[in-house]
Amino acid sequence: MRTPAGFFMSSQAVSFHGPSALNPHEQISLLRKRGLVLPNPERTLHYLKFIGYYRLSGYFPPFLDSSGKFQKNTSFDQVLNYYIFDRKLRLLVMDAVERIEVAVRTTISNTLCVQHDEYWYQNSALFIHGYNHHQLLKIVREKTNTFPPSWKVAEELSFGVWSKIFSNLKSRELQKEICKPYSIDYTIMTSWLRSFTYLRNLCAHHERLWNRTFTVKPKVLKKYRKHFINNSKFYSQAAVLNVFLDVIADGSGWQQRLSDLIDQNKEIPLQNMGFHSGWSSDPFWGINR
Repeated sequence: MRTPAGFFMSSQAVSFHGPSALNPHEQISLLRKRGLVLPNPERTLHYLKFIGYYRLSGYFPPFLDSSGKFQKNTSFDQVLNYYIFDRKLRLLVMDAVERIEVAVRTTISNTLCVQHDEYWYQNSALFIHGYNHHQLLKIVREKTNTFPPSWKVAEELSFGVWSKIFSNLKSRELQKEICKPYSIDYTIMTSWLRSFTYLRNLCAHHERLWNRTFTVKPKVLKKYRKHFINNSKFYSQAAVLNVFLDVIADGSGWQQRLSDLIDQNKEIPLQNMGFHSGWSSDPFWGINR
């Protein structure tokens, strides 16, 4: 059986409830049959051609009834607005994650350079037993064609690699030193770096954020426990970003931009992201209104 993406699947594969090998014009007909109002069919056709039915279908569920049809008077523009909101949210998150990625890899590199030397990453004794140090050296060699000083390596390795470097350091004292600027302990840092890596990868692959149940969840920081009550939702991911941005980019206005984006899209259900009404007035976010 051919899927919408053009791949073949066996008859034993999990069934997919969506258009099978339909062209955009046929998808228009399907949407109408399912009860979606299309005020401007040509505009809808444009988005089906360049965004795709499957991607847009991820934003259908809030508008569907128990039979899988669209609720009465649901228009294509309502669905599209959810998609546009989510895209803007991803771009906002990537802005924060980029700042944090640069800061964390610089902190790790600088600390290890001072405690050891600029070629610390070549020293397998710094890492716990079981860490694939050979793979680290292989990645460095592939990225740089040599083994440069740490400050050069810092620009080449991915966030995921830096996360693993930190979590696999043998010395707790080194980990604690790295964590000092962020006022968190090494167990929280290990968890949060994994969350950042996961969040970054979701954004890089254009995955939905607004109604996602996150499988990689940040560990609860006791000081801010109330912001991690449901840490499988985006709110807790945003809270982690906020904690780091307060240290590395105070005054960036990121929190205000997040609040503005949500305020400008009041039709988007806050509960799907783990936010509560009035969230932005909490001093934790530092938003001045």
